[in-house]
Amino acid sequence: MQVNAINAQITGSARNFTGKRDNIDAFINLDDGAIQQLAYLKTIQKVDDKKHRKIDRTLMNLVPVAAGVAAAVLTKGKNFTKKGRLENLMTFGATTAKWFAAFGIIDLVFAGKNKLDQKSENSREFTRRNPFISFLATAGLSFAAIAGAKKGAVKLLDKYGARFTEKYDAKINKKLLAAGEKLDNSKILNWVSDKLGFVSKKTPSALKEFGKSVLSWSPAILGLGAVVHSADHAGAKARELNRNYNDLKDKQFELSKRRMTELAVQNDYMLTDPKNREDLALLKTPKKDLNM
Repeated sequence: MQVNAINAQITGSARNFTGKRDNIDAFINLDDGAIQQLAYLKTIQKVDDKKHRKIDRTLMNLVPVAAGVAAAVLTKGKNFTKKGRLENLMTFGATTAKWFAAFGIIDLVFAGKNKLDQKSENSREFTRRNPFISFLATAGLSFAAIAGAKKGAVKLLDKYGARFTEKYDAKINKKLLAAGEKLDNSKILNWVSDKLGFVSKKTPSALKEFGKSVLSWSPAILGLGAVVHSADHAGAKARELNRNYNDLKDKQFELSKRRMTELAVQNDYMLTDPKNREDLALLKTPKKDLNM
């Protein structure tokens, strides 16, 4: 029996099956698959998947940003200007872009795996029976795709980058130097830099080294936080689903017993009529003269 055949009163309130008799009978006759669907519908009403997906996505999007910030802060080169702010900004942009590109490739590979599972019964069955191996294989394919994309980018730069640099190198350097000088002469940035420099002088060296370590590990920390949060939410959702399923099965069993008791009472009441008892006796009489 499909869930759509069940009255909305049952779907919306799994604990209060006090509606019409046909609703109660429909619930009693549900197969296990329909009970699972009802339990899932009740679970997603309580467990906010959308909110937790946003949290996971936010944490994962912060990973490339944190990697870019760490690379920029820890960069000491000063190729363009004395203070090196432009180079730090370029390092931040390049590092962040690389991480976002890598995450984009991973998303594409896993999306492709999900599509394959939807279309291929063999793939879907393998994933169901071997979820961990399937995940490792997909992750490995993701890293292979990232490595391939990196090699392809290097080849493209080798092929076309030299020509572009030869043609526009002077103009690019001129613009970069001008932009670098503007950043170096920014009053706001200079004020912030002075304040940070003052705080840095007052900070113990051990604490500064600890801060650098935390900064360098920040992408991994954020990524681990996203994984832990996702796993925790998945566990909570599984526990809620199991609880709802058991509650619905218990309610189904309870209503089934009550329905059987009701039918037994009705049957006993009907047998108080002599005519009904005679008809029942006729039904139980062996049909000896019937040719089978």
